[in-house]
Amino acid sequence: MVIIRWLDEHLEEVVMGVLLVAMAILMFVQVIMRYIFAHAFPWAEELCRYMFIWFSCMGFAFGVKRHCDLRVDGIYNAAPKALKIVMDVIVTLCMITFAAVVAYGGISVVDSYFKKGTLTSSLQIPTGIVYLSLMVGLLLMLLRIIQRLVKKQRL
Repeated sequence: MVIIRWLDEHLEEVVMGVLLVAMAILMFVQVIMRYIFAHAFPWAEELCRYMFIWFSCMGFAFGVKRHCDLRVDGIYNAAPKALKIVMDVIVTLCMITFAAVVAYGGISVVDSYFKKGTLTSSLQIPTGIVYLSLMVGLLLMLLRIIQRLVKKQRL
């Protein structure tokens, strides 16, 4: 139970932190190899690109967990409490709809890439893994929205 609670509280931060550090180290090594040793790794930029895609998609859930929703604060802050509640409901429904529709549509895309067996150019990993990042990010985003709704109901 302790592990599950820790993952619930820190999953996105840990994954994003590891990806960010790995990208920085890899790009640093790549620059050193290219400009000092005149030999670059052909796969490093591709790997960094895919890590950045995963980093960005994990950011969906991280943003929801940290309440980093986009809104025009001037309008929201000036609104009466009843209107703020309505605005929050509308924003939450829009986020759920967006995540669900894109995730549902993405299922067939990810499935087709895995079935085709296409591989990335340098790393030779299935391209479905790259597209899976969107699905993972959106499903985690949905989970965090549901968690937010449950917490609001308890209050």
